[in-house]
Amino acid sequence: MALQSIKEGSAARFALTGLYNTAVGYSVILVGLWLGFGDFRANFLGYVVGLVFSYFVNRSWSFRVQSKPNIREASSFLGAFVVSYLVNIIVLVMGREMGLLQSPILHLGAMTAYTITFYLLSHFVVFRATDRPDKKGRNFGPRRGVAASLSKHRAIVAPIACVLIFLAIFIDTPLTHDVSWQFWLARQMNGGTPLYGHLMEINPPLWFWMAAGIDFVAKHLNIGPLNLYILLVTMWALFAAIAFTRLAALADDNMSMAVSLLVLGLLLVAPMYDFGQREQLTAIGVIPYIALIARRQRQQPVAWYLAVGIGIGAAAGIAMKHYFILVPIALELWLLFEIRRTWRPIRWETAALGLCAVLYGGAILIYTPEFFTNIVPLVAAAYHGYERSFFLQILRSEVLIWICCLAWIGCSWWRRPDAPSLPLLRALVIASLGFMVAYFAQQKGWQYHAIPATVCISLAMVIHILHAPVALGKGLLQKFAVQPLPTALAISYILVGLTHGTYENQRGGLEKYYSRWSPGDSVMIVTGDPRLVFPHVEKQKVQWTSRHFAHWMISAIAKAENSGKSSAELEVIGQQIRSQMVEDISCHSPKYIYVNVRQLPYGISPLQFRMTDFFKRDARFTAILENHYALTDSDRNFDIFEAKSKVNSIPGIACYPIW
Repeated sequence: MALQSIKEGSAARFALTGLYNTAVGYSVILVGLWLGFGDFRANFLGYVVGLVFSYFVNRSWSFRVQSKPNIREASSFLGAFVVSYLVNIIVLVMGREMGLLQSPILHLGAMTAYTITFYLLSHFVVFRATDRPDKKGRNFGPRRGVAASLSKHRAIVAPIACVLIFLAIFIDTPLTHDVSWQFWLARQMNGGTPLYGHLMEINPPLWFWMAAGIDFVAKHLNIGPLNLYILLVTMWALFAAIAFTRLAALADDNMSMAVSLLVLGLLLVAPMYDFGQREQLTAIGVIPYIALIARRQRQQPVAWYLAVGIGIGAAAGIAMKHYFILVPIALELWLLFEIRRTWRPIRWETAALGLCAVLYGGAILIYTPEFFTNIVPLVAAAYHGYERSFFLQILRSEVLIWICCLAWIGCSWWRRPDAPSLPLLRALVIASLGFMVAYFAQQKGWQYHAIPATVCISLAMVIHILHAPVALGKGLLQKFAVQPLPTALAISYILVGLTHGTYENQRGGLEKYYSRWSPGDSVMIVTGDPRLVFPHVEKQKVQWTSRHFAHWMISAIAKAENSGKSSAELEVIGQQIRSQMVEDISCHSPKYIYVNVRQLPYGISPLQFRMTDFFKRDARFTAILENHYALTDSDRNFDIFEAKSKVNSIPGIACYPIW
């Protein structure tokens, strides 16, 4: 009934009233700013002036209330205003933290959040349908209080509240070296430097195109791009949590609220150390898609626009790495097996998924063909230098979580083969198995590679707990209380995330080397470990002069040379990266060149392979060091060269500015 009344026009009338009210309030705010009242006083004055106008117009026209105004209604309206205004203040505070001071754009964004919140509270709490005339005439039923209405919609209100709190605390959280590099690349791309044609990055372009768009918007809004990135990722996770619980069709609001909060915990808190990594985005995009496929198995209807939105989100998540295509394929095969003759390959979500794949592939071929011509062959020839043994890959807490959860669910199925089928549980297990295959296929064993699989299997445990035979007929808390071990497994990934905390660069002790830098200095660090570079260069506001994130290919070259198995292909790659370094130095003439001689990848010691000597195999690099640089420091970590004169650029090479 509430949704029907929205469709009947109250939202449109409220929006029109809101335009007038926004114009009035915004005008007062601008006058207040002009008079020097400051952000908060001007903001408060604008809302106070619009409050009386809003009350009478909304009750008489937007919601067409025909009862007389009374103190209870006015107090409810005031309460709704207070809640909405607090949301506005939260947005205002976050915007100021992101660098927006005395900004009209910030106030416009805060007012938008205020308007949306105020409408929902006005419609569902203050001017309820029982106070408005229906088609048969007037019907003035009892009004429920604000608390009761918020409780009724707790499955949505609770995750929204938690997300607002999360943003207030973590809007400035430090992000990993990978994300720092992502946004450095985005700045260069927006400045005209070609990705893959000059900037050397091994991953597909979508993640960097996203960052370029965010950097562009943040620049024009005069806010920090990393802050905007955190905001967008968090809001996407909020949508994923709400969409998942809606599609899951859980038994009651308490269960929906609990699951939505657990989804948020798994998507935002558990991967906090690696916040913003590609795998986190993959998990966010795929989780609603899994619930949608499970709903298709139950052959229940789904709104076309929701299916399309979820399909687009899943496409973005899956496109982060080609390994992830295993998951939608596995889910589709499972759906075909389950419903057989009623299965249809073309649905709203699959159409969106397929169209996005075609557009993305076409965009790569048109805008970054060098990804296939330059990067794919390079990765095929040299990226194996980062690979770890299978034993090291399984030595992770996340892998232990997988084993325990799969064992518990598998034993439960084996003990009760006649138990009712839970399509959502099965879909989550299938997706987690697909992501586990992707984890081991990458052969790195890195922490963030395990994010999608761990999120899926943890959610599978949650669904298993809620529907276990021992939990039937029990309240929400009792369902978890009578199953302590599976409950511990379900939340263990969140606990692991809390233990890890926010990102902290593991390559410490670098301050004594980097303390000589001043903002604006140009630097180059030659290393196979990107953690020695980012986010240090961004934090200290120095210019990074290399086209490489790190010389990751050195690992494969060093291992091959030390084992006597060097190939002509690796020799060519070695010549290329030495030549690229000479070009970068000649273009930007860095003030400092640091050559890392200790932190070589995966057990290659300086006695076996010294980085400085490797690059000196190019006579031009040796000449540059002798003529333009002085060795100012050399220890077990770095050979440090400081410029004594400017390096002239080599004629005929393309030099790009640093942004």
